[in-house]
Amino acid sequence: MIELNSLAGISEEDLNVGENLKTIRSLREYSLRVLAEKSGLSVNTLSLIEKGKSSPSVSTLQRLASALNVPIADFFSPESNKRDVVLTKKKNRAKLTAGKVNIEIVGKGFEMKKFQQYVVNFKPGDGSGSLSVVHLGLESIFVLSGSVEFTIGEAVYPLSSEDHIIFDSNIPHHWRTIGDSEGRMLITFFTTDELVSRNFFQNT
Repeated sequence: MIELNSLAGISEEDLNVGENLKTIRSLREYSLRVLAEKSGLSVNTLSLIEKGKSSPSVSTLQRLASALNVPIADFFSPESNKRDVVLTKKKNRAKLTAGKVNIEIVGKGFEMKKFQQYVVNFKPGDGSGSLSVVHLGLESIFVLSGSVEFTIGEAVYPLSSEDHIIFDSNIPHHWRTIGDSEGRMLITFFTTDELVSRNFFQNT
């Protein structure tokens, strides 16, 4: 078992999204242009992320993960650090910023690559942008505090503290905050092969 600690056991390299993105892209033998075509992002945007000059938003990370066929967690946790049991103490969660949104990684390093959880801390005006994203899997949202609004397909779903929603993330979706209060939500991505076989399976 490994206990994650923001001061020990997690190197800056682990949280260097740009370097990890470049490594994964190289392993796939994708040029920047190929990845741009697959992700729908510009070559310039990808170059800035890889050089550490731009912080990708949640939706951008989703696009990149889908294009590279990896879980988002791989951008923060090298393959060699995968474990079968991971304990993350509340005070020691690894933190990062994706665009304007503050994210805490829950279970960083867990070896089941197709299951990931994140605590997303949001402020008024935050969101994934108006451009919808589509990716393989199921997405589960549990609002811990505050209020958000998810647009899934043509429907709009307002969520407040302790509300939950789960949906097929193959449906175009995006989210935004509601009201003037800060809040937090737990996002879980499920992308197992079993779900794929049953057809179940945010903007810089």
